[in-house]
Amino acid sequence: MFESGLVSFCDHGVTPPSTQSARLMASAGSPVNACIAGGILAFGKNHAGAIEISMKMLQRGIQIQQNYKKSLDEIKDEILTYFSNGNMKIPGFGHRYHKKDPRADKLIKVAKKLDCFNEHCELAMNIENSLYNEKGIKMNIDGANSAILSDMGFDWKVGCGIFIIGRVPGLLAHVNEEMASEKPFRKVFDMNGL
Repeated sequence: MFESGLVSFCDHGVTPPSTQSARLMASAGSPVNACIAGGILAFGKNHAGAIEISMKMLQRGIQIQQNYKKSLDEIKDEILTYFSNGNMKIPGFGHRYHKKDPRADKLIKVAKKLDCFNEHCELAMNIENSLYNEKGIKMNIDGANSAILSDMGFDWKVGCGIFIIGRVPGLLAHVNEEMASEKPFRKVFDMNGL
C-alpha cells in the first residue's frame, strides 16, 4: 500500500512549481543534488501542503469521534461547517485542473483490496459524498493518500515528507531530461508580454 502511495506522488508533468524549479536550476548548470533540493524547497502551502492539513483534519476528526462517541456523519458535518464558515477549501478535495482526479479512485480501490481502508478512509468518503452532492467536488490524490496513510498509522506531521519521498524520482527524471535534451540557460518565460 505504501508503495502505491509513493507511486501516486511520483510525477505530475512539468506543471508543478517543484518541477519547474528543478528544471530551471538544471538549465543554470547546477549539480543534480542541488536541482533536486531546489525542487523540494519549492514545496509549501500551495504545493504539497494539502496532505498534512488533510491528514490532520481526518485524524482530529476520528479522535473527536472516538472520544465523544459521535457518528462519522456528525464529524463530517462539523468538518464541512468549519471549513465553510472560514470560507476555506477542504484540503484533499477538488483539483485545480481536473473535475475528477483519477488517481484518487484507483488508490482507494487498492486500499480496499489490501485491507487498508478503515475509519479515516470512511470519513474521507463521507466528506466526498457530501461535497459531490452539493458542489460536484471529488477527492483528490492528497485526500486519498491522507486518509490511507492515516489508516496505516502515520502521524500527520510526516505527510509532506512522504510526499517528497514519492516525488524525488520524478524530479530526478526531469533534471536528467533538462540536462540531456535542453540548451543551457534556456528561456522559459516569454518576457515580450511584460
